[in-house]
Amino acid sequence: MDTQTQWRVRATEKIALSSALWAEHERILDVSPLRGVLADILPRRIKAARLHVPIASFPRLPLLEFNVSVAGEPAYRVSRATGAVIEARHVEQQANAAGIGFSPALRLFLEQMFTAGTGKWRLMLDEGESDPWEYLNEGLERTVGPDEYHAWKERVECIKDLVRDFVPPDECSPSENPLIALPYMHETGNLLKLRTDFGTDCTGVLDELISFISEAPNSEMAAAAVASYASYGRFWTAFAECAVPVDEPFTISVSERRMIDFENSEKGDCWSKFRMVGVVSRPISYHDAYSNQISLRVTDSNVELADEWDLREDTSNRNRPKFPEEVVRESELLYLQSSEETRPARLILKSALRPTAPIRWIYRLVLATASLTILAIVVGYSWILHRLTAGHLALLLTPSTFATSLLLVRESSPLSTALTRNLRLTLVWLLAAVWLLTATLYLGKQIFLTETPPKTPPMSCTASPSGSLWTIACGFPSTSASPSSRSSKSVAPKTPSSGATPGHGSTTPKPARSTSAARR
Repeated sequence: MDTQTQWRVRATEKIALSSALWAEHERILDVSPLRGVLADILPRRIKAARLHVPIASFPRLPLLEFNVSVAGEPAYRVSRATGAVIEARHVEQQANAAGIGFSPALRLFLEQMFTAGTGKWRLMLDEGESDPWEYLNEGLERTVGPDEYHAWKERVECIKDLVRDFVPPDECSPSENPLIALPYMHETGNLLKLRTDFGTDCTGVLDELISFISEAPNSEMAAAAVASYASYGRFWTAFAECAVPVDEPFTISVSERRMIDFENSEKGDCWSKFRMVGVVSRPISYHDAYSNQISLRVTDSNVELADEWDLREDTSNRNRPKFPEEVVRESELLYLQSSEETRPARLILKSALRPTAPIRWIYRLVLATASLTILAIVVGYSWILHRLTAGHLALLLTPSTFATSLLLVRESSPLSTALTRNLRLTLVWLLAAVWLLTATLYLGKQIFLTETPPKTPPMSCTASPSGSLWTIACGFPSTSASPSSRSSKSVAPKTPSSGATPGHGSTTPKPARSTSAARR
Protein backbone atom coordinates (compact mmCIF):
# COMPACT_ATOMS: atom_id res chain seq x y z
CA MET A 1 0.00 0.00 0.00
CA ASP A 2 2.98 2.28 0.36
CA THR A 3 3.92 1.82 -3.30
CA GLN A 4 0.66 2.91 -4.93
CA THR A 5 2.36 5.58 -7.01
CA GLN A 6 4.58 2.89 -8.55
CA TRP A 7 1.80 0.78 -10.04
CA ARG A 8 -0.97 3.38 -10.38
CA VAL A 9 -0.16 5.49 -13.40
CA ARG A 10 -3.17 7.80 -13.29
CA ALA A 11 -6.19 8.33 -11.06
CA THR A 12 -9.12 10.18 -12.61
CA GLU A 13 -11.93 11.21 -10.29
CA LYS A 14 -15.14 12.64 -11.74
CA ILE A 15 -17.61 14.34 -9.41
CA ALA A 16 -21.04 15.25 -10.78
CA LEU A 17 -23.36 17.46 -8.74
CA SER A 18 -26.91 16.68 -9.85
CA SER A 19 -28.94 16.92 -6.64
CA ALA A 20 -29.07 18.84 -3.39
CA LEU A 21 -28.47 15.63 -1.40
CA TRP A 22 -26.20 13.41 -3.47
CA ALA A 23 -23.09 13.66 -5.60
CA GLU A 24 -22.15 11.03 -8.16
CA HIS A 25 -18.53 9.92 -7.97
CA GLU A 26 -16.71 7.94 -10.62
CA ARG A 27 -13.07 6.96 -10.19
CA ILE A 28 -10.89 5.31 -12.83
CA LEU A 29 -7.40 3.95 -12.04
CA ASP A 30 -4.95 3.19 -14.83
CA VAL A 31 -2.71 0.41 -13.52
CA SER A 32 0.63 -0.52 -15.02
CA PRO A 33 1.81 -4.18 -15.19
CA LEU A 34 2.35 -5.52 -11.66
CA ARG A 35 5.32 -7.72 -12.51
CA GLY A 36 7.83 -5.19 -11.23
CA VAL A 37 6.01 -4.64 -7.93
CA LEU A 38 5.44 -8.37 -7.28
CA ALA A 39 8.76 -9.65 -8.62
CA ASP A 40 10.03 -10.67 -5.17
CA ILE A 41 7.01 -12.82 -4.28
CA LEU A 42 5.64 -13.89 -7.68
CA PRO A 43 7.31 -16.60 -9.77
CA ARG A 44 8.05 -15.75 -13.38
CA ARG A 45 5.84 -18.50 -14.78
CA ILE A 46 2.65 -17.07 -13.23
CA LYS A 47 0.81 -14.80 -15.66
CA ALA A 48 -2.15 -13.85 -13.44
CA ALA A 49 -2.61 -13.50 -9.71
CA ARG A 50 -5.55 -13.24 -7.31
CA LEU A 51 -4.94 -10.25 -5.09
CA HIS A 52 -6.60 -8.00 -2.55
CA VAL A 53 -6.27 -4.70 -4.44
CA PRO A 54 -6.91 -1.42 -2.59
CA ILE A 55 -9.49 0.44 -4.64
CA ALA A 56 -10.27 3.74 -2.93
CA SER A 57 -10.95 5.40 0.42
CA PHE A 58 -14.38 6.69 1.40
CA PRO A 59 -15.69 8.81 4.28
CA ARG A 60 -17.60 6.96 6.97
CA LEU A 61 -20.93 7.95 5.41
CA PRO A 62 -23.60 5.96 3.54
CA LEU A 63 -22.67 4.93 0.00
CA LEU A 64 -25.30 4.22 -2.63
CA GLU A 65 -25.03 2.40 -5.94
CA PHE A 66 -21.48 1.24 -5.24
CA ASN A 67 -19.97 -0.68 -8.16
CA VAL A 68 -16.43 -1.95 -8.75
CA SER A 69 -14.93 -3.44 -11.88
CA VAL A 70 -11.33 -4.60 -12.40
CA ALA A 71 -9.93 -5.29 -15.87
CA GLY A 72 -13.40 -4.90 -17.32
CA GLU A 73 -15.01 -7.50 -15.02
CA PRO A 74 -17.11 -6.97 -11.86
CA ALA A 75 -14.97 -7.48 -8.77
CA TYR A 76 -15.77 -8.84 -5.32
CA ARG A 77 -15.38 -6.32 -2.51
CA VAL A 78 -14.01 -7.92 0.63
CA SER A 79 -15.76 -7.46 3.97
CA ARG A 80 -15.10 -4.54 6.23
CA ALA A 81 -13.48 -6.83 8.81
CA THR A 82 -11.03 -8.21 6.24
CA GLY A 83 -10.11 -4.73 5.13
CA ALA A 84 -9.58 -3.66 8.75
CA VAL A 85 -7.15 -6.56 9.28
CA ILE A 86 -5.15 -5.41 6.26
CA GLU A 87 -5.09 -1.83 7.54
CA ALA A 88 -4.00 -2.84 11.06
CA ARG A 89 -1.17 -4.97 9.69
CA HIS A 90 -0.10 -2.08 7.47
CA VAL A 91 0.15 0.23 10.51
CA GLU A 92 2.08 -2.49 12.35
CA GLN A 93 4.56 -2.87 9.48
CA GLN A 94 5.16 0.88 9.38
CA ALA A 95 5.65 0.97 13.17
CA ASN A 96 8.08 -1.93 13.09
CA ALA A 97 10.03 -0.23 10.29
CA ALA A 98 10.31 2.84 12.53
CA GLY A 99 11.52 0.71 15.45
CA ILE A 100 8.30 1.00 17.49
CA GLY A 101 7.08 -2.03 19.38
CA PHE A 102 3.63 -3.33 18.45
CA SER A 103 2.00 -6.01 20.58
CA PRO A 104 -0.63 -8.50 19.32
CA ALA A 105 -3.13 -6.98 21.73
CA LEU A 106 -2.71 -3.55 20.17
CA ARG A 107 -3.03 -5.02 16.67
CA LEU A 108 -6.30 -6.73 17.67
CA PHE A 109 -7.50 -3.47 19.18
CA LEU A 110 -6.79 -1.60 15.92
CA GLU A 111 -8.56 -4.27 13.88
CA GLN A 112 -11.70 -3.80 15.97
CA MET A 113 -11.43 -0.01 15.83
CA PHE A 114 -11.19 0.07 12.03
CA THR A 115 -14.11 -2.38 11.71
CA ALA A 116 -16.57 -0.81 14.18
CA GLY A 117 -19.40 1.25 12.80
CA THR A 118 -20.15 4.72 14.12
CA GLY A 119 -23.81 5.13 13.16
CA LYS A 120 -25.27 4.94 16.66
CA TRP A 121 -22.66 7.27 18.12
CA ARG A 122 -23.27 9.74 15.26
CA LEU A 123 -26.98 9.80 16.11
CA MET A 124 -26.19 10.53 19.76
CA LEU A 125 -23.95 13.42 18.71
CA ASP A 126 -26.75 14.83 16.55
CA GLU A 127 -29.02 14.72 19.61
CA GLY A 128 -26.50 16.78 21.58
CA GLU A 129 -24.98 13.93 23.64
CA SER A 130 -21.20 14.31 23.56
CA ASP A 131 -20.33 12.25 26.64
CA PRO A 132 -19.98 8.51 25.73
CA TRP A 133 -20.85 7.26 29.22
CA GLU A 134 -24.47 6.35 28.38
CA TYR A 135 -23.29 4.96 25.03
CA LEU A 136 -20.83 2.67 26.82
CA ASN A 137 -23.33 1.56 29.48
CA GLU A 138 -25.80 0.50 26.83
CA GLY A 139 -23.22 -1.08 24.52
CA LEU A 140 -21.29 -2.94 27.22
CA GLU A 141 -24.52 -4.09 28.92
CA ARG A 142 -23.24 -2.97 32.30
CA THR A 143 -22.68 0.20 34.25
CA VAL A 144 -19.15 1.50 33.85
CA GLY A 145 -17.74 2.54 37.21
CA PRO A 146 -16.73 6.17 37.76
CA ASP A 147 -13.08 5.32 38.39
CA GLU A 148 -12.83 3.09 35.33
CA TYR A 149 -14.59 5.62 33.12
CA HIS A 150 -12.40 8.46 34.40
CA ALA A 151 -9.27 6.45 33.57
CA TRP A 152 -10.54 5.76 30.05
CA LYS A 153 -11.63 9.36 29.51
CA GLU A 154 -8.28 10.75 30.62
CA ARG A 155 -6.39 8.55 28.15
CA VAL A 156 -8.80 9.32 25.30
CA GLU A 157 -8.27 13.07 25.78
CA CYS A 158 -4.53 12.52 25.45
CA ILE A 159 -5.05 10.49 22.25
CA LYS A 160 -7.22 13.26 20.79
CA ASP A 161 -4.55 15.87 21.34
CA LEU A 162 -1.92 13.70 19.64
CA VAL A 163 -4.05 12.60 16.68
CA ARG A 164 -5.29 16.10 15.90
CA ASP A 165 -1.76 17.08 14.97
CA PHE A 166 -2.25 14.96 11.82
CA VAL A 167 -5.95 15.18 10.90
CA PRO A 168 -8.80 17.63 11.54
CA PRO A 169 -11.03 17.03 14.59
CA ASP A 170 -13.59 14.30 14.05
CA GLU A 171 -15.69 13.12 16.99
CA CYS A 172 -16.87 10.08 14.98
CA SER A 173 -13.37 8.77 14.28
CA PRO A 174 -12.38 5.68 16.34
CA SER A 175 -8.75 6.71 15.92
CA GLU A 176 -9.52 9.88 17.86
CA ASN A 177 -11.97 8.33 20.32
CA PRO A 178 -11.26 4.59 20.70
CA LEU A 179 -14.12 4.23 23.19
CA ILE A 180 -16.52 4.22 20.23
CA ALA A 181 -15.29 0.73 19.31
CA LEU A 182 -15.74 -0.85 22.77
CA PRO A 183 -19.42 -1.89 22.28
CA TYR A 184 -18.47 -3.63 19.03
CA MET A 185 -15.56 -5.39 20.76
CA HIS A 186 -17.91 -6.52 23.51
CA GLU A 187 -20.39 -7.83 20.96
CA THR A 188 -17.74 -9.86 19.12
CA GLY A 189 -16.13 -11.12 22.34
CA ASN A 190 -12.77 -9.51 21.63
CA LEU A 191 -12.96 -7.25 24.66
CA LEU A 192 -12.91 -10.34 26.87
CA LYS A 193 -10.21 -11.84 24.65
CA LEU A 194 -7.82 -9.04 25.60
CA ARG A 195 -7.90 -10.25 29.19
CA THR A 196 -7.99 -14.00 28.62
CA ASP A 197 -5.52 -14.30 25.72
CA PHE A 198 -3.23 -11.31 26.19
CA GLY A 199 -3.46 -10.63 29.92
CA THR A 200 -4.39 -6.98 29.55
CA ASP A 201 -7.47 -4.81 29.51
CA CYS A 202 -8.76 -1.70 27.75
CA THR A 203 -6.77 0.65 29.99
CA GLY A 204 -3.51 -1.16 29.25
CA VAL A 205 -4.12 -1.11 25.49
CA LEU A 206 -4.90 2.62 25.60
CA ASP A 207 -1.59 3.23 27.37
CA GLU A 208 0.26 1.31 24.65
CA LEU A 209 -1.61 3.26 21.95
CA ILE A 210 -0.56 6.56 23.56
CA SER A 211 3.05 5.34 23.62
CA PHE A 212 2.85 4.47 19.91
CA ILE A 213 1.38 7.82 18.86
CA SER A 214 3.87 9.73 20.99
CA GLU A 215 6.73 8.36 18.85
CA ALA A 216 5.55 10.32 15.79
CA PRO A 217 7.88 13.33 16.25
CA ASN A 218 10.96 11.12 16.48
CA SER A 219 11.19 10.07 12.81
CA GLU A 220 9.44 10.43 9.48
CA MET A 221 8.61 6.71 9.38
CA ALA A 222 6.97 6.93 12.79
CA ALA A 223 5.01 9.98 11.66
CA ALA A 224 3.88 8.06 8.57
CA ALA A 225 2.66 5.18 10.76
CA VAL A 226 0.68 7.51 12.99
CA ALA A 227 -0.73 9.33 9.95
CA SER A 228 -1.96 6.01 8.55
CA TYR A 229 -3.54 5.17 11.90
CA ALA A 230 -5.33 8.54 12.03
CA SER A 231 -6.53 8.24 8.42
CA TYR A 232 -7.93 4.70 8.78
CA GLY A 233 -10.18 5.92 11.58
CA ARG A 234 -11.74 8.61 9.40
CA PHE A 235 -12.07 6.73 6.09
CA TRP A 236 -13.02 3.28 4.86
CA THR A 237 -10.61 1.62 2.46
CA ALA A 238 -12.28 -0.67 -0.05
CA PHE A 239 -10.38 -3.77 -1.16
CA ALA A 240 -11.34 -5.89 -4.15
CA GLU A 241 -10.48 -9.56 -4.42
CA CYS A 242 -9.82 -10.19 -8.09
CA ALA A 243 -7.62 -12.02 -10.59
CA VAL A 244 -5.50 -9.59 -12.59
CA PRO A 245 -2.86 -9.99 -15.30
CA VAL A 246 0.63 -9.27 -13.99
CA ASP A 247 2.25 -8.53 -17.35
CA GLU A 248 -0.45 -6.31 -18.86
CA PRO A 249 -1.93 -2.95 -17.88
CA PHE A 250 -5.56 -2.79 -16.79
CA THR A 251 -8.07 -0.36 -15.34
CA ILE A 252 -10.09 -0.23 -12.12
CA SER A 253 -13.43 1.57 -12.17
CA VAL A 254 -15.44 2.61 -9.13
CA SER A 255 -18.78 4.43 -9.13
CA GLU A 256 -20.94 5.44 -6.17
CA ARG A 257 -23.11 8.20 -4.72
CA ARG A 258 -22.27 10.18 -1.59
CA MET A 259 -24.16 12.59 0.58
CA ILE A 260 -23.28 16.26 0.29
CA ASP A 261 -23.82 19.22 2.58
CA PHE A 262 -24.00 22.84 1.61
CA GLU A 263 -22.03 25.35 3.61
CA ASN A 264 -22.63 29.08 3.93
CA SER A 265 -20.56 31.37 1.81
CA GLU A 266 -17.39 32.56 3.53
CA LYS A 267 -18.55 36.16 3.26
CA GLY A 268 -19.95 37.04 6.65
CA ASP A 269 -22.20 40.03 5.83
CA CYS A 270 -26.00 39.94 6.01
CA TRP A 271 -26.27 40.12 2.25
CA SER A 272 -24.52 36.72 1.94
CA LYS A 273 -27.76 34.95 2.93
CA PHE A 274 -29.46 36.35 -0.18
CA ARG A 275 -26.60 35.91 -2.65
CA MET A 276 -28.01 32.55 -3.75
CA VAL A 277 -24.56 30.99 -3.32
CA GLY A 278 -23.86 27.63 -1.70
CA VAL A 279 -20.44 26.12 -1.04
CA VAL A 280 -20.01 22.38 -1.53
CA SER A 281 -17.05 20.62 0.09
CA ARG A 282 -15.66 17.33 -1.21
CA PRO A 283 -12.76 15.27 0.22
CA ILE A 284 -10.56 13.90 -2.56
CA SER A 285 -7.52 11.65 -2.81
CA TYR A 286 -4.71 13.67 -4.29
CA HIS A 287 -1.59 11.49 -4.11
CA ASP A 288 -2.58 7.84 -4.56
CA ALA A 289 -1.22 7.61 -8.13
CA TYR A 290 1.62 9.03 -10.16
CA SER A 291 -0.79 11.62 -11.58
CA ASN A 292 -4.15 12.69 -10.20
CA GLN A 293 -6.91 14.34 -12.18
CA ILE A 294 -10.07 15.71 -10.59
CA SER A 295 -13.08 17.14 -12.38
CA LEU A 296 -16.09 18.74 -10.71
CA ARG A 297 -19.13 19.13 -12.96
CA VAL A 298 -22.65 20.51 -12.56
CA THR A 299 -25.23 18.53 -14.51
CA ASP A 300 -28.17 20.74 -13.52
CA SER A 301 -28.97 23.25 -16.28
CA ASN A 302 -30.29 25.74 -13.69
CA VAL A 303 -27.03 25.87 -11.68
CA GLU A 304 -23.49 26.90 -12.49
CA LEU A 305 -20.11 27.07 -10.74
CA ALA A 306 -19.34 30.44 -9.18
CA ASP A 307 -15.96 32.11 -9.22
CA GLU A 308 -15.12 31.06 -5.65
CA TRP A 309 -13.21 27.80 -5.20
CA ASP A 310 -10.47 26.66 -2.86
CA LEU A 311 -8.13 23.76 -2.05
CA ARG A 312 -7.07 22.86 1.48
CA GLU A 313 -4.98 20.06 2.88
CA ASP A 314 -7.01 17.51 4.83
CA THR A 315 -4.86 18.03 7.91
CA SER A 316 -5.23 19.83 11.20
CA ASN A 317 -3.66 23.08 9.95
CA ARG A 318 -5.69 23.21 6.69
CA ASN A 319 -2.81 24.71 4.74
CA ARG A 320 -3.15 25.57 1.07
CA PRO A 321 -1.17 23.14 -1.08
CA LYS A 322 1.00 24.06 -4.00
CA PHE A 323 -1.12 25.25 -6.89
CA PRO A 324 -2.00 22.40 -9.29
CA GLU A 325 -0.05 22.15 -12.50
CA GLU A 326 -3.17 22.55 -14.61
CA VAL A 327 -6.47 24.23 -13.75
CA VAL A 328 -9.49 24.71 -16.02
CA ARG A 329 -12.50 26.59 -14.67
CA GLU A 330 -15.72 27.08 -16.61
CA SER A 331 -19.30 27.69 -15.60
CA GLU A 332 -20.01 23.95 -15.62
CA LEU A 333 -16.56 22.41 -15.02
CA LEU A 334 -13.62 22.68 -12.62
CA TYR A 335 -10.64 20.54 -13.65
CA LEU A 336 -7.44 20.00 -11.66
CA GLN A 337 -4.36 17.95 -12.54
CA SER A 338 -1.10 17.43 -10.68
CA SER A 339 1.82 15.01 -10.66
CA GLU A 340 3.94 16.90 -8.10
CA GLU A 341 5.85 14.42 -5.94
CA THR A 342 5.44 16.46 -2.77
CA ARG A 343 1.69 17.03 -3.05
CA PRO A 344 -0.43 16.03 -0.02
CA ALA A 345 -2.27 12.73 0.15
CA ARG A 346 -5.74 14.24 0.63
CA LEU A 347 -7.37 17.54 -0.12
CA ILE A 348 -10.64 19.29 0.63
CA LEU A 349 -12.04 20.80 -2.57
CA LYS A 350 -14.50 23.63 -2.02
CA SER A 351 -16.46 25.22 -4.83
CA ALA A 352 -19.29 27.75 -4.78
CA LEU A 353 -22.52 27.10 -6.69
CA ARG A 354 -25.16 29.57 -7.79
CA PRO A 355 -28.21 29.67 -10.09
CA THR A 356 -27.66 30.75 -13.66
CA ALA A 357 -27.81 34.47 -14.50
CA PRO A 358 -31.41 34.52 -15.86
CA ILE A 359 -32.75 32.84 -12.72
CA ARG A 360 -30.81 35.23 -10.46
CA TRP A 361 -32.17 38.31 -12.24
CA ILE A 362 -35.74 36.98 -12.18
CA TYR A 363 -35.57 36.49 -8.43
CA ARG A 364 -34.08 39.96 -7.93
CA LEU A 365 -36.75 41.55 -10.13
CA VAL A 366 -39.61 39.88 -8.27
CA LEU A 367 -38.01 40.77 -4.91
CA ALA A 368 -37.74 44.41 -5.98
CA THR A 369 -41.34 44.42 -7.25
CA ALA A 370 -42.72 43.10 -3.96
CA SER A 371 -40.63 45.55 -1.93
CA LEU A 372 -41.67 48.53 -4.06
CA THR A 373 -45.32 47.49 -3.76
CA ILE A 374 -45.16 47.75 0.03
CA LEU A 375 -43.32 51.06 -0.26
CA ALA A 376 -45.87 52.46 -2.73
CA ILE A 377 -48.81 51.53 -0.50
CA VAL A 378 -47.26 53.08 2.61
CA VAL A 379 -45.96 56.25 0.92
CA GLY A 380 -49.05 56.75 -1.25
CA TYR A 381 -51.42 56.49 1.68
CA SER A 382 -49.39 58.45 4.22
CA TRP A 383 -47.89 61.33 2.24
CA ILE A 384 -49.39 61.65 -1.27
CA LEU A 385 -52.97 60.43 -1.74
CA HIS A 386 -54.03 60.03 1.88
CA ARG A 387 -56.57 57.55 0.59
CA LEU A 388 -56.57 54.42 -1.60
CA THR A 389 -59.16 53.11 -4.01
CA ALA A 390 -59.81 49.66 -5.44
CA GLY A 391 -58.17 50.79 -8.66
CA HIS A 392 -55.00 51.74 -6.86
CA LEU A 393 -54.80 48.36 -5.14
CA ALA A 394 -55.48 46.45 -8.35
CA LEU A 395 -52.67 48.35 -10.05
CA LEU A 396 -50.25 47.66 -7.20
CA LEU A 397 -51.12 44.14 -6.07
CA THR A 398 -51.73 42.33 -9.35
CA PRO A 399 -48.16 42.41 -10.78
CA SER A 400 -46.36 41.59 -7.53
CA THR A 401 -48.79 38.87 -6.43
CA PHE A 402 -48.85 37.18 -9.82
CA ALA A 403 -45.07 37.30 -10.29
CA THR A 404 -44.29 36.12 -6.75
CA SER A 405 -46.81 33.27 -6.83
CA LEU A 406 -45.63 32.09 -10.23
CA LEU A 407 -42.00 32.11 -9.09
CA LEU A 408 -42.72 30.24 -5.86
CA VAL A 409 -44.69 27.42 -7.51
CA ARG A 410 -42.63 27.09 -10.67
CA GLU A 411 -41.04 23.72 -11.32
CA SER A 412 -37.42 23.88 -10.19
CA SER A 413 -34.61 21.39 -9.68
CA PRO A 414 -33.70 20.31 -6.13
CA LEU A 415 -30.24 21.83 -6.43
CA SER A 416 -31.59 25.20 -7.59
CA THR A 417 -34.24 25.13 -4.86
CA ALA A 418 -31.58 24.60 -2.19
CA LEU A 419 -29.59 27.60 -3.44
CA THR A 420 -32.61 29.94 -3.56
CA ARG A 421 -34.18 28.80 -0.29
CA ASN A 422 -33.48 32.00 1.67
CA LEU A 423 -34.75 34.19 -1.13
CA ARG A 424 -37.92 32.11 -1.50
CA LEU A 425 -38.68 32.50 2.20
CA THR A 426 -38.12 36.24 1.88
CA LEU A 427 -40.59 36.45 -1.02
CA VAL A 428 -43.18 34.53 0.98
CA TRP A 429 -42.88 36.97 3.88
CA LEU A 430 -43.03 39.98 1.58
CA LEU A 431 -46.16 38.68 -0.14
CA ALA A 432 -47.77 38.02 3.25
CA ALA A 433 -46.82 41.54 4.37
CA VAL A 434 -48.41 43.10 1.27
CA TRP A 435 -51.74 41.38 1.83
CA LEU A 436 -51.66 41.95 5.59
CA LEU A 437 -51.19 45.67 4.99
CA THR A 438 -54.02 45.67 2.46
CA ALA A 439 -56.35 43.83 4.83
CA THR A 440 -55.52 46.28 7.62
CA LEU A 441 -56.42 49.27 5.46
CA TYR A 442 -59.62 47.61 4.29
CA LEU A 443 -60.82 46.75 7.78
CA GLY A 444 -59.99 50.30 8.85
CA LYS A 445 -62.30 51.61 6.08
CA GLN A 446 -59.43 53.38 4.37
CA ILE A 447 -60.09 51.84 0.94
CA PHE A 448 -62.87 53.37 -1.22
CA LEU A 449 -64.59 52.07 -4.31
CA THR A 450 -64.66 55.39 -6.19
CA GLU A 451 -62.13 58.09 -6.84
CA THR A 452 -63.99 60.68 -4.68
CA PRO A 453 -65.97 59.79 -1.56
CA PRO A 454 -69.79 60.42 -1.70
CA LYS A 455 -70.85 63.83 -0.35
CA THR A 456 -73.14 63.76 2.67
CA PRO A 457 -76.37 65.83 2.02
CA PRO A 458 -76.74 68.90 4.28
CA MET A 459 -79.06 68.63 7.21
CA SER A 460 -82.34 70.64 6.81
CA CYS A 461 -84.72 71.42 9.60
CA THR A 462 -88.24 72.96 9.59
CA ALA A 463 -90.32 74.00 12.49
CA SER A 464 -93.80 72.73 13.27
CA PRO A 465 -96.52 75.16 14.20
CA SER A 466 -95.71 74.54 17.80
CA GLY A 467 -92.07 75.37 17.17
CA SER A 468 -90.71 71.83 17.47
CA LEU A 469 -88.39 70.27 14.88
CA TRP A 470 -90.12 67.61 12.83
CA THR A 471 -88.11 67.42 9.58
CA ILE A 472 -84.50 66.13 9.93
CA ALA A 473 -81.69 65.39 7.41
CA CYS A 474 -81.64 64.95 3.65
CA GLY A 475 -84.50 67.39 3.17
CA PHE A 476 -87.19 64.68 3.52
CA PRO A 477 -90.11 64.94 5.96
CA SER A 478 -89.86 62.77 9.01
CA THR A 479 -92.01 59.64 9.02
CA SER A 480 -92.82 60.26 12.66
CA ALA A 481 -94.77 63.48 11.95
CA SER A 482 -98.47 63.72 12.93
CA PRO A 483 -101.21 63.04 10.36
CA SER A 484 -102.38 66.62 10.46
CA SER A 485 -98.91 67.87 9.67
CA ARG A 486 -98.53 65.44 6.72
CA SER A 487 -101.68 66.97 5.13
CA SER A 488 -100.37 70.49 5.35
CA LYS A 489 -97.66 72.21 3.42
CA SER A 490 -94.86 74.10 5.03
CA VAL A 491 -94.06 77.59 3.92
CA ALA A 492 -90.43 78.53 4.12
CA PRO A 493 -89.72 81.45 6.40
CA LYS A 494 -88.93 84.71 4.77
CA THR A 495 -85.48 86.08 5.08
CA PRO A 496 -84.67 89.72 5.24
CA SER A 497 -84.07 91.37 1.90
CA SER A 498 -80.63 92.47 1.03
CA GLY A 499 -81.82 96.04 0.93
CA ALA A 500 -83.05 96.22 4.49
CA THR A 501 -82.29 99.39 6.30
CA PRO A 502 -79.54 98.98 8.85
CA GLY A 503 -80.67 99.42 12.39
CA HIS A 504 -84.24 98.16 11.81
CA GLY A 505 -83.20 94.70 12.84
CA SER A 506 -84.39 91.47 11.35
CA THR A 507 -88.01 90.60 10.77
CA THR A 508 -89.30 87.64 12.72
CA PRO A 509 -91.00 85.16 10.34
CA LYS A 510 -94.65 84.43 10.94
CA PRO A 511 -95.89 80.91 11.45
CA ALA A 512 -97.07 79.16 8.32
CA ARG A 513 -100.80 79.00 7.66
CA SER A 514 -102.63 76.03 6.39
CA THR A 515 -104.25 75.96 2.94
CA SER A 516 -107.81 75.75 4.25
CA ALA A 517 -107.35 78.82 6.35
CA ALA A 518 -106.05 80.76 3.41
CA ARG A 519 -109.07 79.85 1.36
CA ARG A 520 -111.41 81.16 4.05
